[in-house]
Amino acid sequence: MVVFHSICGAGRGLLALTALVFCSLISGHAQAQNQTTGPDILFFGDSLTAQVDWQQSFPNDAVTNQGKPGDNTQKAIARIELLREQYRPKKIFFMLGINDLYGAPIARIPHKIDRLLQGRLSLLRRLAERIIDWANESYWRFIRIPAAGRNYETLLGSMRKAWPDSDIFVQSVLPTDQRTFYDNNGFTIPDQSVCRLNAILQKISVDRGFYYVDLYPNFLGSDETRSELFSDGVHLTEKGKQLLIAAVFQRARIK
Repeated sequence: MVVFHSICGAGRGLLALTALVFCSLISGHAQAQNQTTGPDILFFGDSLTAQVDWQQSFPNDAVTNQGKPGDNTQKAIARIELLREQYRPKKIFFMLGINDLYGAPIARIPHKIDRLLQGRLSLLRRLAERIIDWANESYWRFIRIPAAGRNYETLLGSMRKAWPDSDIFVQSVLPTDQRTFYDNNGFTIPDQSVCRLNAILQKISVDRGFYYVDLYPNFLGSDETRSELFSDGVHLTEKGKQLLIAAVFQRARIK
């Protein structure tokens, strides 16, 4: 009789333990689902993305802004896994690349020569500038841009793996306001370098079945036009932000 009660007691204890484990698993699964639900739209990029109030622009959607100032294609790769664990967006808008064109090793030398000569020996200055511009352009064309292309391959592949059911919109890199950019940084990022980077980005996007959004033509124009769109040569004024928002809003509503 004692043995029977012991067996029954053990059975009830095992049943209670099983129920506890089952409830814990259900709770954990529900919690995990809650951690990875939504938003409707995820914006992923650098400061150009970070500085826009996307939620205000899309009031009827749940939006998360994952723009990070200073981000480039290399740094962004490490962020994909963390974002994958946190979010399951319906749509993703991705824009990165302008920071990859910063930092040519001798980019600022023309600016330094200008200050040193203070307008004298203009022929020597122009010759030095042309040589240095050629060196910088070669550096971007043969080193930085191909490196960014390889990073794009890794980034976009990781994004598709992380969010197989999301609509992913890859936005082109914007041009700069070269005159203002030079005044602030001592060098320029040539339009042709941005175009080369965009050509690589477009090909990778199309090959992988993403939606490519060519924003570049919207921000071209004269120096006067660009100065109305860019505050410091690369970041957007309110007018520039509204132009970006309008283009994104149009694409977001098409799909």
